[in-house]
Amino acid sequence: MKRFYFLIYLVSVASSITKADTIFYDITFSSPEHAVGQAPVIGDSPTRPSLIVFGEPIVSHSIGSLQDQPLIFNTAGNQPNFYYDQIRLDMDRGNGFYYVAFDMVTQNLIGSANHFSILLDTPGASQIEFKNNGLCSLFGGVTFTYRDNELLHFEITIDIDQELASINVNGTEYYNGGYVIHGPLRFFRAVRFSLGLVNSDSSPDHTTNVGVDNIFVADHIPPLPCSCVAVGGEDQLVYVGPNCAAIVTLDGSGSYDSNDSELTYQWSWIINGELYTVHSVATNIELPIGEHMIQLVVNNGECDSEPDVVVVAVETLGEADLLVFPRRISRSGPLPMIYAYLRLPEWISKENIDIEEPLVLYPGEIHADRQYAIGKSPWKPKHTRVVAFFDKSLLLDAVADNGRAELKIVGYLKTDKSFCVKSSIWVIGQDIKCLLGFAYHWLRLDCVEPDWCNGFDADHSGVVDFADFALTDGCNIETLN
Repeated sequence: MKRFYFLIYLVSVASSITKADTIFYDITFSSPEHAVGQAPVIGDSPTRPSLIVFGEPIVSHSIGSLQDQPLIFNTAGNQPNFYYDQIRLDMDRGNGFYYVAFDMVTQNLIGSANHFSILLDTPGASQIEFKNNGLCSLFGGVTFTYRDNELLHFEITIDIDQELASINVNGTEYYNGGYVIHGPLRFFRAVRFSLGLVNSDSSPDHTTNVGVDNIFVADHIPPLPCSCVAVGGEDQLVYVGPNCAAIVTLDGSGSYDSNDSELTYQWSWIINGELYTVHSVATNIELPIGEHMIQLVVNNGECDSEPDVVVVAVETLGEADLLVFPRRISRSGPLPMIYAYLRLPEWISKENIDIEEPLVLYPGEIHADRQYAIGKSPWKPKHTRVVAFFDKSLLLDAVADNGRAELKIVGYLKTDKSFCVKSSIWVIGQDIKCLLGFAYHWLRLDCVEPDWCNGFDADHSGVVDFADFALTDGCNIETLN
């Protein structure tokens, strides 16, 4: 539930406030903890009333302007003499500053035989009473007029040490002054909400409903919500493009500030554990295949907005397979070309492929020298295949280091959508010249340190044999498998 706070000016109380940021209660009667049509769950929890003292108040879908599961007080089915519905929030706290806020709506209270009260037990009861004549009495003195079906947002402060209090309703301060401590003890025992008959000898009147929601009790006044709102736009579904990634446009121009203050923007997202940020109202970013949570926060020079999250799903056109030959590529090997074999998803036919648009190999953005599409056949009826050839020297220029390298190939359909496939190769720096060394030292039995037969006795066994050949990874010969 969203909670709305109005600014409170506490002239006589403010100097005594010490913000400890403890929240005693934050009750919204929301599901799944509380169920519509049932009494609220009670217990020792900040999200539950401590006790249902009388009657059976019920959680409802809505009442008037309270649209998100308020608690409804009604005297039907309750016991005489006063037919009360009442809940209690136990505090049992000592001296200090307290803040109580809640939202409420009355229906058919004016002109009924009932009254509704908020009782602040400190430790005796100080009462805020909604009378059946349309007046609300504050601590038995100051009154203001209320109307049935009017949404009322209360903010109450109590300073037991200073014996001061304030009451603010819908942004208007109706009380700011002394607060009577009832009795010799000085502590906050409980907060109670109660509906019942004004006089016990009156006939029961079950036509009245009072809804209460968003009960908040703390030892501090919560900060005002930021006046700026981030609007990052709708969620997006995009398909991969170059480099098996998608270029996504983010636009936060719908963000606003209710005070018309100038805004700054921060977009943030994470790829493979690394955080990325951009500070502009709109931007284009590159995202790999997958689902991404892009967060926008705006700032008006005083506070940050709540984040707005845009979900961007980057998809490819189904699963595809890629085989690259050779899988082990020597920088000085004799093969001039790289051969790629793609098996596309079943639903892509040969006619769907834009064969005039070369496949592109990454890294290096290398366009295929030539490529062929092979349609489905009686022998391989399920998949269309594509064969393409790429310049090996261009790839090796793009892959700076030896070792494992990931390759990506992007192809295009006639619909302008693209598909992406991935595989990996192993780049090596030696060639078969190392075999000459093995041939020269093969089966020598006199290898000793520190030379170990010019290093070809790799396991330092004293002899050059197949174990040493294996340890040198077969001289890193360029192979097709």
